[in-house]
Amino acid sequence: MTSAYALEQLRAWVDDPGHPNGTRLPTERQLSEQMGIGRRAIRRALEVLEAEGRITRRQGAGTFVGGQIDSAAPATDFFEIMEVRLRLEPQLAALAALRAKPVQIARMHELSDRIAQCVDADEGELWDGTLHRQIAEAAGNALFLSLFDVVNRIRQDPAWQAEGHPMTRHLLTATALAALLTALPAAAQEMRIGLGDDADILDPDQSRTFVGRIVYAGLCDKLVDLDADAQIIPMLATDWTYSDDGLQLVMNLRDDVVFHDGTAFDADAVVANITRSMTLPESRRKSELSSVASVEATGPLQVTFTLTAPDASLIAQLSDRAGMMISPTAAEAAGADFGQNPVCSGPFKFVERIQQDRIVLEKFADYYDADRIKIERVTYRPIPDTTVRLANLQSGELDMVERIAATDVGTVNQTDGLSLQEVVGLGYMAIYANIGNGDRALTPMGEDARVRQAFSLAIDREALNQVVFDGTARAGNQPFPPTSQWYNQDLPVPARDVEAAKALLAEAGQERVAVEIQHANNPVVTQMMQVVQAMVAEAGFDVTLRATEFATLLSEQTAGNFQLSRSDWSGRPDPDGNLHQFVTCEGGINDPKYCNPEVDRLLNEARAVTDPAARKALYDEAGVILNQDLPVIYLGHQTYIFALDDKVQGFKALPDGMIRLQDVTLAE
Repeated sequence: MTSAYALEQLRAWVDDPGHPNGTRLPTERQLSEQMGIGRRAIRRALEVLEAEGRITRRQGAGTFVGGQIDSAAPATDFFEIMEVRLRLEPQLAALAALRAKPVQIARMHELSDRIAQCVDADEGELWDGTLHRQIAEAAGNALFLSLFDVVNRIRQDPAWQAEGHPMTRHLLTATALAALLTALPAAAQEMRIGLGDDADILDPDQSRTFVGRIVYAGLCDKLVDLDADAQIIPMLATDWTYSDDGLQLVMNLRDDVVFHDGTAFDADAVVANITRSMTLPESRRKSELSSVASVEATGPLQVTFTLTAPDASLIAQLSDRAGMMISPTAAEAAGADFGQNPVCSGPFKFVERIQQDRIVLEKFADYYDADRIKIERVTYRPIPDTTVRLANLQSGELDMVERIAATDVGTVNQTDGLSLQEVVGLGYMAIYANIGNGDRALTPMGEDARVRQAFSLAIDREALNQVVFDGTARAGNQPFPPTSQWYNQDLPVPARDVEAAKALLAEAGQERVAVEIQHANNPVVTQMMQVVQAMVAEAGFDVTLRATEFATLLSEQTAGNFQLSRSDWSGRPDPDGNLHQFVTCEGGINDPKYCNPEVDRLLNEARAVTDPAARKALYDEAGVILNQDLPVIYLGHQTYIFALDDKVQGFKALPDGMIRLQDVTLAE
C-alpha cells in the first residue's frame, strides 16, 4: 500500500466528526496492523497531516486530532478522563484491573468525550441534573447510562457526604471502583461487522446492493423469511393461503409488532407498503410485484393480494425487499428521501450513517422478539479491500467480516481466536452488457450478439474459479448453479475456445474490439477482471478496466454509463428472482435495457405455473434464447465465506448470505 492510500484513509479518519479535537490516534504500529499498510507509509502520511494542521504529535504522549491542542489539556481517553478530568484520587490497583477489562475501546472514547463535555458545561454539577440523562438517552448509549447510575450510587456513599467533597475533589473508594468494574462490561455487547462494499440508499423500495440487504437483516423485518434450507418461513406474517384458482393470496399478521417510531404494524401498514412499492416513481420493486392487481386490508391483521394471474414467485418476492415493512408514517413524511433516516420494525433501529465509513444501529427495546436479541448495538463498516478487512478482524477492530477472499482462508485457519463459516450462495457472478441503455450501447459489443458470444467463449470459467477463488466457487453460465434443480443440463458451461471466438468476430466484421469493463474496486473482483482481460485479449478484445466504488458502479449501470459492467447477484430461493427483473423489458433492474418479447412471455408464464417440471421447461426455453442474446454473461457462483472472532457465538451462515443476529452473543 502506498503513502497516498494511507494519507487518504487517515485523512478521512481524522476529519470524521466522530473524532473531535483531542482524540488520540492509535500508534503507528497499530495503524499499520489495522489498515494493512506499511509503517513507513503510515509515518509519511502522519507527517503530511501534521503539516496540514490536522493532527498534533506530542513527544512521549501520542498523536491527537487537531492542530491546536493545549498541552495541559487531558487527552480524550476514558482512563485519563477518570483520573484527570474528574480528578479522582487514583486507587491504582483497582484502576489497573479496570484497564484490563475487555471493554470496547471505541465506546470508551465516545463515552469519555461526552463526560468531558458535561464536566465543562456544568462545572461540578455533573451528576445531579436530568439534562445529562436526557443527553445519554438521546445518544442511545447504555454504557453512558450505566456510568451515571454507578456515580449516582457513589454520591450516596456516607463517607462521600461526610467529607463534603465538591465535584472537583472526588474521592473514589475501592468499593465504588468495584461497582464501576461491574457496570461497564455489562453494556459492551456491540457487534462490529466488516462489509465488502458500502450500501446504497437504505430504502427497500429503491435499493439494490447485497450489503444493503445485510443491513436490512438487522433493520427491517419482512413478511416472510428463509430458513437454513432456503425454505419460506413466517416472519411478520404468521400464515398464508392461496385461493383455489391462485388469484388471491391471504396473509395473517402478527399482533405484537410496532415500528421504530411507534406506528402500529397492521393490515393497513402492509397495504401502504405494497402500494408504495408498486407506485413510488423511484421503486425498483415494481417488476417483482407486477402480478399484483390490488392489495387490501380484509381484517385488522389480515391482507389479501388479488393477482392478475397466478404467481408462484410472489411469496419468495415477499421474503426480500418487496416484503420489507417500513413505517407508513415515516415513509409518507420523507417520500423518496426515506433512506436518509429509515424507520422499520426490525430488531435494531437506525442511529447514524457516514458514507463510506459506517452504518450504526442499536437494539429496539419494543421489538416483538427482543429476548432473542443479545447485542445492544451493531456497526457495519464498509472496507472493500479484503486484506484490510481481514487485518481489522485480526487486530480486534471487527468481530466479523463477510466475503473474505478465498486466498485468505488459510490465514484465518492459522490465526488463533478466529474461525470460518461458509455456504454456497443462491446467486451468480456476471458481466452485464449495455444493449440499449443510451449512447454507450452503440458499440459492437452492444449491437451484435455474435461479439458478446465471442467474448463469452474466450473466457475459461474453471480457470477463473481456480486462480481467483482457490476452487471454492463454481464455474457457471446460467443464473442458476449447476447443482440447482433449475439448471439446464442441455446448456453446459462452455469450454474456452479462442479460435471459435475469433471466427465469430470475423463473422461480425470485427478483427479487434475495444471495450471498457467497469468493476468494483476490491482486490478479488479486480484480479478476476484482470484475468478476464488477459483471456479475451487472445481472441481479439482490447479491454480497458475502470474500477469504481460499488454503489457508484450501480448508479452508472442505471444511468447507462457503461459498456460492460461486472456485478454479482446474491440470488433468491425462487428461480424468478434470478431472472425476471434483469431481462424482461420492464424489469426493475434491467440495466442493459435488453428487451425480447418472447423472453417476457416465457418468464411471465413461468410465474403463473405452479408445477415445478412445467416451470423448468419454460425457464429452459428462455435460457436458450438468453444464451444466444447474452445481455448477461454469467461467470460462476461464489461461496459466501465469513470470518469471525471466536467470541461471536450463535451465528449461522445461510445460503442467502445474510447476517441474522437473533441469538448471537459476544462472549467475554
